[in-house]
Amino acid sequence: MPPIFAQSNPPTPPVVAAWIRCVKDAIAQERPRLLHEAFMTNVERVFKRRPYPALHLEVRQLKHLSAVRNVVEREMGDDWNGLNEMMVAYLWLMEAAEPNIMKQSRPGFQEETRHYFERLKEFMGAVNSAFNSPRGAIIARTAMMTAKWCLLVGGSVDKIFGDRFFKASESLLNLLLKTFNISVAERAPYTQSDQILKKTVTIDLANYLFKLYNKTCQTKLAGTIRQNLGSVGLRLEHPLFRNPTICTYYYYRGIELMRELAFPEAHQALQESYDVCHPRYLKHRRKILIPLLTCSLLVGRFPTYEIIGRPEAQGLDELFIPLCRAIQKGDFRGYRMAMGIEGPNKWKAAWWEQQRLDRLLMDRTNILLWRSLIRKIWILTCYSEQKQHIIKIDDIWACAEALHKKAPEDIDQTEANLLSARPGVDPWGVSDPTTWWFNGLRLGKDQVEGVVMSLLDQKLIRGYLVRQPRDESTLLVLGKVDPFPNVWKLCAPKETQKAALLQPGGMGGGRVVRMNGVKEIGQS
Repeated sequence: MPPIFAQSNPPTPPVVAAWIRCVKDAIAQERPRLLHEAFMTNVERVFKRRPYPALHLEVRQLKHLSAVRNVVEREMGDDWNGLNEMMVAYLWLMEAAEPNIMKQSRPGFQEETRHYFERLKEFMGAVNSAFNSPRGAIIARTAMMTAKWCLLVGGSVDKIFGDRFFKASESLLNLLLKTFNISVAERAPYTQSDQILKKTVTIDLANYLFKLYNKTCQTKLAGTIRQNLGSVGLRLEHPLFRNPTICTYYYYRGIELMRELAFPEAHQALQESYDVCHPRYLKHRRKILIPLLTCSLLVGRFPTYEIIGRPEAQGLDELFIPLCRAIQKGDFRGYRMAMGIEGPNKWKAAWWEQQRLDRLLMDRTNILLWRSLIRKIWILTCYSEQKQHIIKIDDIWACAEALHKKAPEDIDQTEANLLSARPGVDPWGVSDPTTWWFNGLRLGKDQVEGVVMSLLDQKLIRGYLVRQPRDESTLLVLGKVDPFPNVWKLCAPKETQKAALLQPGGMGGGRVVRMNGVKEIGQS
């Protein structure tokens, strides 16, 4: 008489039995890739490859989680309980999988996706438990690919429900951080690409965390990840790590350094990322190229036409070239038009804001524009036969005031009428709605003199100020030798200067007003 099974302890379905044998074989033969194939999570691939559709149907026929657990424990035994829980969580994830999650062809896909995402997080937690065991190195690739799929599904959930705070993605932070910490804690050295170690996926997991931190605006936490990576002592090179992994790591490193205003180091990291990225992946190369070109401006290297003409740079010429020309000339009005603040091309302002580069450029290129303007006045008013090259502060003020004037259509008439009708609103006379200087503050001689003193203090201009009696203009006396020094050499770290000498070409040409590491106006 055949054995009678209770509803919570059914016989093992044939496809589930075959799947369990596959997992056993992968563990016994130490084949991490085969094990990853057994724990495939990508819904797009699951329903296109045999025998996963049949596995999905058989798990649904089991109906209850307790039934799934009993089947797995009966077949696997109690040799590795963490792996058993991982297998149970995977089969229970398969029960929630639906082709409609990705196709979105019929109503209800929103809740199906949310339900699937919750099961996926449970599976990721079970993966962490198995990964944390002494035998967990063989699960490294499975843990890495599951973490990657969690990011994709979490992003889809946020997009489906229109969540601007990315709550679904944020819920993955602790899970992926635990996975990363497990991989970092391994003490065995990683020196050969064929080793089966947890460290083989450490950089990939770090990249996923960097992506989450950037998405959820928690970038300060990235420093802890980098400290942990530094303590491990991994060599970031091929073939220990794949080129896409190295490329992504350098990209996020460059973005992080940009936020810290370490522009030479950020430029170097982004250049590494761009060089590693395969020329065929134009979308990825473009994503790297935009902050790389921005860093090039801020460290004193304007992009060449050869770079702007590359396939991944399509359309960037009308954004970066006008900006470079305005900075080179010290043209504040041209700069505002290049940034989309003024003029007909308002779409540029939205583009810079979308790239999260608008505030960085406006803050860091202001001092560069002043330096270029003063240099332009020097070229036009001084000649080599003069014993001393002297520029009046009044001349700088007149030029800057003209370049900061708003066009009639940009003036806030309501504010202008209020200031005219009620002078008591501005008793100190600091407001001026007709100027772009700090978006409505009066640009006076004292402000211009403060800017020049800041440039002299930072040694971006060589010279000194001479105050005149009564109402005469203060004089800027420029140095006899190289009054406008190479700011790149002045501010760059010594190792960066050495690298620049070894690689003179870099990302851009040499016809630039070099600017790097400068302070805000008035900053000590």
